[in-house]
Amino acid sequence: MKKIALPLIILLLAFETFFLSYLWIHRQRCAWVDISKVYGEFEYKKELQGKLEQVQNTRKFILDSMEFELKDLQHRISLDKKPNSTLIQIFEQKRDRYMSQEQIFQEDNKMMIKKYDEQIVNQLNQYVRDYGKKHHFTYIYGADGSGFLMYASKGEDITEELKAYVNERYRGKAE
Repeated sequence: MKKIALPLIILLLAFETFFLSYLWIHRQRCAWVDISKVYGEFEYKKELQGKLEQVQNTRKFILDSMEFELKDLQHRISLDKKPNSTLIQIFEQKRDRYMSQEQIFQEDNKMMIKKYDEQIVNQLNQYVRDYGKKHHFTYIYGADGSGFLMYASKGEDITEELKAYVNERYRGKAE
């Protein structure tokens, strides 16, 4: 009986070890991330935001110059006792050009913001997928205040790790 019991115990222990290892390997690993924090501190977002601000500042300077010209013309017209029709015509042309240019800049700014947002979100989503695969996550939930994640324990918060990873990945330092 002792001869059979010892191999049986060893076999049961081996089976149990194998079974527990299998469960460990195939467990579902879930975590959550504060997506607004990762998005807000994503270096790619900061880079594109800087480019956008540069373009917007340049456009603002152009519009400010055009507006200054208009105010100067308006002032000159108001000083004349008998308004010069040529000056009035120039003023109206410049005013129309200013209004048209302002509208073009506003529309282009909106399109640029939308384009940059799409690029940022696409890149961030790719990095999150890569991070999840690399670290064997089954799910990574984004806690963004939209109500779809009502609770998460702090132990499963990977925001800081993911934030570091996406910025390293953007700089080309991680894969």
